Amino acid sequence: MTGFILQGRSDLADRIVASAAAQFPTIGADIAKTVQGSHLRGSGLAGVAASAVVNTLLFLVGFRVLTVRNVPLRSLLPGAVLAALAWALLQWLGAWYVGRKLTRATNT
Repeated sequence: MTGFILQGRSDLADRIVASAAAQFPTIGADIAKTVQGSHLRGSGLAGVAASAVVNTLLFLVGFRVLTVRNVPLRSLLPGAVLAALAWALLQWLGAWYVGRKLTRATNT
């Protein structure tokens, strides 16, 4: 659809691409400052607890829906809690790794 609309209008296509590219910040120190100054980084214990509960519920629903047999929720709960904790750990490790790399990044 977009190709049909932009057909023969290379100036408009260039403006759209330039506008989209302008939405991304410069890599390096600028991103590091943005990540470090983000209000979402330290959402506190309440945010972690809410995230754990939501993730547990999502895994519980996923396990219930995607299991062929009719398994009681009580049997699925330990796996959902373990999966939610593992997911939270992976998120924390990913955030730590990216933050570490960004703080050591240069402008080039």
